[in-house]
Amino acid sequence: MRAPRRERLFNRRAVQIAVAILVATAIFSIFAHPPQTGLTLELLDGDTGRLYGAFPVAEGEAFSVSFVHSVNQREVEEFYRVEQGVLYLEACRFYSFGAGMATETGPGEQLRRMEDGSMLLSGLHREMGALSYIVGTVSDHLLSIGDRQYSLRDLCGQNAVVRFVLRRP
Repeated sequence: MRAPRRERLFNRRAVQIAVAILVATAIFSIFAHPPQTGLTLELLDGDTGRLYGAFPVAEGEAFSVSFVHSVNQREVEEFYRVEQGVLYLEACRFYSFGAGMATETGPGEQLRRMEDGSMLLSGLHREMGALSYIVGTVSDHLLSIGDRQYSLRDLCGQNAVVRFVLRRP
């Protein structure tokens, strides 16, 4: 024998609410606790240590931070790699020499002009403890990991002093 129509509707509504709660909990869990790949690149407030974002990164994975240089007003992109749980600066692409830009190379490093007019300083492999930036007011700082891109201005706000650190779970 079937339950009365009102009871069936009530049961269906209860199931819908339960499913909605489960979906919301799953989504919250994913964003609150990113999937563990062994390492997480954390974006922190440079003054307070407040966590702005956590990005799973794999051993050997590369990422970059691009921005417009505050002095020469040209685009700069810094390329990093994760190796043995450590961040390394591997290369830097820029369009103009000036304050804060490399003018000389060290052993094993190369500076070459690219077809698009940029200069690529490569072969750096410099160990970095933490990466610090001041998020731009005129132009954004962008974090690129694989095919994903994140606006630091959207995550942290303009003029925010930020720090990237690599953490193990």
